[in-house]
Amino acid sequence: MGLLYLLEIAALLAGVLFGRRLGILAFVLLALVHIVLWVFWRSRPEAGGRENSLWAGAAVFLSFSLAFVLVSVRPSAFYQMVYQAEGSIYRLFDRLSGQADDTESGGTVSRGNNYRTGEVQLYLTEWDRPTEDLYLKGFVGGEYLGNNWEEADEEADIDLVAARYHWEEWRSWMIWMYEQMYFIMNETSLAEADPEEEQQSRWVMIRNADSSYDTLYIPYYASHQNQWLLYRRNIPANGYGYEYFEQEDMQIDWGLLDFMGEAGTWYRELRDGYEEVVREVYTQVPREQLPRLAALVEENPLEGLDEITSFILYTLSSRASYTLTPGWAPVNEDVVEYFLFESGQGYCQHYAAAAALMYRMYGIPARYVSGYRVEPSAFEQTDNGRWAAEVTDESAHAWVEIFLPEYGWTPVEVTPAADGSMTASFPGYDSSSMDGILAGLDLELPAASGTAGTVQEDQWDGFQLSLDWSVSREALWVLAACLVYTLLLLPFFFGCRRLRRRDRLMRAGCRAVFARWIRMLHFGGCLEGWDGTEKDFAGALSGELPGVSPGRIRMVQEIVNAAAFGPSPATEEEEAAVVSIYFQCAGELEKKMGPVRRLIFRYWKGF
Repeated sequence: MGLLYLLEIAALLAGVLFGRRLGILAFVLLALVHIVLWVFWRSRPEAGGRENSLWAGAAVFLSFSLAFVLVSVRPSAFYQMVYQAEGSIYRLFDRLSGQADDTESGGTVSRGNNYRTGEVQLYLTEWDRPTEDLYLKGFVGGEYLGNNWEEADEEADIDLVAARYHWEEWRSWMIWMYEQMYFIMNETSLAEADPEEEQQSRWVMIRNADSSYDTLYIPYYASHQNQWLLYRRNIPANGYGYEYFEQEDMQIDWGLLDFMGEAGTWYRELRDGYEEVVREVYTQVPREQLPRLAALVEENPLEGLDEITSFILYTLSSRASYTLTPGWAPVNEDVVEYFLFESGQGYCQHYAAAAALMYRMYGIPARYVSGYRVEPSAFEQTDNGRWAAEVTDESAHAWVEIFLPEYGWTPVEVTPAADGSMTASFPGYDSSSMDGILAGLDLELPAASGTAGTVQEDQWDGFQLSLDWSVSREALWVLAACLVYTLLLLPFFFGCRRLRRRDRLMRAGCRAVFARWIRMLHFGGCLEGWDGTEKDFAGALSGELPGVSPGRIRMVQEIVNAAAFGPSPATEEEEAAVVSIYFQCAGELEKKMGPVRRLIFRYWKGF
């Protein structure tokens, strides 16, 4: 029996993994199978006989019916409880298996729900409060392996540039030079444009909450505070820091390279060489694994970055809705294609992965990035005048970054805002112009899904009993069938309940039978206030119940007194005699009761 249930559970889980969902008819049939199996299993002599099996079958059916009705009436409440329980189990498994060391920045595009705990992950300190969302990237994706991104090897990219310009012996210096280039060029450009202007760069100190610095979180357009310490991972107790520019302050004048002598030549060759490399490396896509996405791009040929971005944003907003609980994607499908073309539900990982692949298919160098997005409102001013933020896993985020020759890698936000709108913005583009750009194109725009462009609420703020009649008709038919079947089972249920109580009573011993006998008499209105030890108890009870002789009542008293205070317990014959008199008194009491009280006496009380 246990093996059968394990096989059934395995089959159900396999169905979920392969995208098969349990319909109402399947649910009813499954419930009936459970009941039948349980009845036959419990009907074995060693399990209590047929009476217990009927009672167990009724209980199983009622449990199934109640669960189904409650979930049909108000599913969000129960889905929220399931979500919380599932999340706790999922996180516990990750901790026990050692997979939770770096869960907030990785290349895996989740097949399931997003579980958040609110635990602090990073501590940030800024000299001034940010005016833009602060993107801190911890993982950068290179090759897409199907549901997973391999980490980008940026040093290998620099190696390719070094080989083209025969700079191999300066390779390590080139890595540092490229990482600082956009910051230095912007700093120089701002200083040249207005020498009197106050420095516009910002400082941020970052401390990982777990004191593990296997992953460093880096802002865009940044310069390392201490390059040597960061590369050695010799991080001081107060963390590590970067000087960086916000996007609105990026105003690089590349014309200054003509006046920077040999350094200008190096920067130009490094910039142009790196652009050639990234256009080769970060436009690669396994199209055979993504046939529907590839077909969508081929049906809508585009060239300009603004047109491509607008089309990607429209595709995401029209085909998908944001939710942290999209359910589980089948294992035999690519999670990005499943997100876009079937489920239409997902969160930042799914949006970012889809956008990165679409950009690449259009020939725009793009990478999947995960880390944290920290809003300005998260910062609070401290006593020393600086601004601090505690970053929890609720700020964990994924986005796409594209390569702009003038600015380097630049973040593009493709996950919808709280109102469902797209807020993607990078130098030269604003998502508010998307509609105007699309209107001038002849495109095969994808059809919108039923919930596209919305943000689904994932939090439950209280139980409210309501029915969605448009989707509950079938559930009501099932409910009606359950109620009819339940009414038919009620006599069996209460009958089995009474038989089970009597069965327990017969095995309980004469003293327990005597105590229940007294309670039965009191409920039936006989000798209330008497406890059975009185000398005239037998005569008084026989007077109330003429069918029971005083001698049999005194015999019960003697057997119970001997069992309680005598040297040896009651014999089997004596135990049987006490039970027999108990049942005789129960029959006599029933004759004196009205119909309603008799039903309560027989089935509810079980006397």
